[in-house]
Amino acid sequence: MHRFSIHSFQRLRNSRSKWLPRTYDFAHPELEVCHRWVKCLHNLLSKDHKRPKDLLVLINPFGGKGIASSKWAMVSPLFSRAGIKTKVVTTERAGHAYDMMYNATDDELKCHDGIVMVGGDGIFNEVINGLALKRHQASSVLTPHQISQLITSHRSQSLKAEEEAALLGESRLCSETSSSILSEPLLVHALSNSCKFAPLVPWLRFGIIPAGSTDTIVVSTTGTRDPVTAALHIILGDSMPLDIVRLTGWKESKQPKAPVIRYAASFSGYGFYGDVARESESLRWMGPSRYDYAGTKVFMRHRKYEAEVSYLDVPNVSQSICCVHCRVCAKEHSLPQDVGQLLWITKRAFFHSVGAAIMSCRNDKAPDGVVAHAHLADGLLHLVLVKQCSRPAYLMHLIQLTRRGGNPLGLDFIELHKTPLFTFVAHGDESVWNVDGEILAANKLGGQVFRGLINFFALGPEEQ
Repeated sequence: MHRFSIHSFQRLRNSRSKWLPRTYDFAHPELEVCHRWVKCLHNLLSKDHKRPKDLLVLINPFGGKGIASSKWAMVSPLFSRAGIKTKVVTTERAGHAYDMMYNATDDELKCHDGIVMVGGDGIFNEVINGLALKRHQASSVLTPHQISQLITSHRSQSLKAEEEAALLGESRLCSETSSSILSEPLLVHALSNSCKFAPLVPWLRFGIIPAGSTDTIVVSTTGTRDPVTAALHIILGDSMPLDIVRLTGWKESKQPKAPVIRYAASFSGYGFYGDVARESESLRWMGPSRYDYAGTKVFMRHRKYEAEVSYLDVPNVSQSICCVHCRVCAKEHSLPQDVGQLLWITKRAFFHSVGAAIMSCRNDKAPDGVVAHAHLADGLLHLVLVKQCSRPAYLMHLIQLTRRGGNPLGLDFIELHKTPLFTFVAHGDESVWNVDGEILAANKLGGQVFRGLINFFALGPEEQ
């Protein structure tokens, strides 16, 4: 009896997002029959153009708990079994992956069907920034001068409103103004960038074998932190678009400096999140536990920061959970048909944190994510504004984040707004921005979403 095997996968019954390899064995008394079957199957697979044939693999041995090399050793036999060529590079220092991508030529990149990172969100951030800072040609809509003009205009409106309120004997802790600015040509252009799919490098897809501290991007796109599941998605050539936000930040000083541009795929935060990143920077020797230690110290300080946040308000957005074959992400237009009704809103207040979530940001510490109903490719981000509150109230917010089925955004001191564009200006004491785990020192910042800027090896979580 002659035999041949077909390698496939199966979903776990109690967790459909987690996949396991499965082998099916077939037998026939005639060898020639087995050969014909094998030849036929290989011919069919060779015509499956969505499957990658050649991958560049970047291993970060320093991230998380330093387990990236062992994770690659676990899944690399799967790639060999699938006949996928892999060029493996182990990064030697922080910024190594960024330098490789920034200096790579198109001819070098065209040798590969995709780039796979073995590590956490940090190395993914390096790769995306290295490619985008050199290749992303979209003009910078929210420049420092333009934002200053907008803010000056809105501030004058706000002051006038406050004077009127004072005459009426009213007192407000938080000022808010709104106006329609869609007649501005630059903002109309920005909206078109946020609405349409425009991959940065159309022939390249990106994937992550999780081996980091939180692995937020993998969990948010596949529904699990399992390296085998991530590898199977890559091998099968599963693909979906991912939104990326471009952050343009600058810091006022006596000598004007050029703005700093960063790209983020998951979350950017100021205040509490920035302070945690800054506090933990000198504690990298502690590994992932440094975030718990730094977070506790920052929480006890309970600092608040005065800031002015402006955003283009998109009302009546979907509250559905993003999952596989998501209808929201598949829509051609991500904004309402009557865009003339959208308002540019400015809020000035004391905030404990200002966050911009591009995806749900699921992880072990926040099983439903920071914003459970954030979508992966709708051209919008969620602004999470945590206004001044008591320490116990803020603790309740953090506790709700850690609970599956919790309601961390349903508290009266928290505002949630969905937008493709926002600006930020700090007043008084300053924090820093935490951009996908990396520190960005900026007291003025503009953010713009680019829809589907990259294609990722995933389909979306299979369970809500």
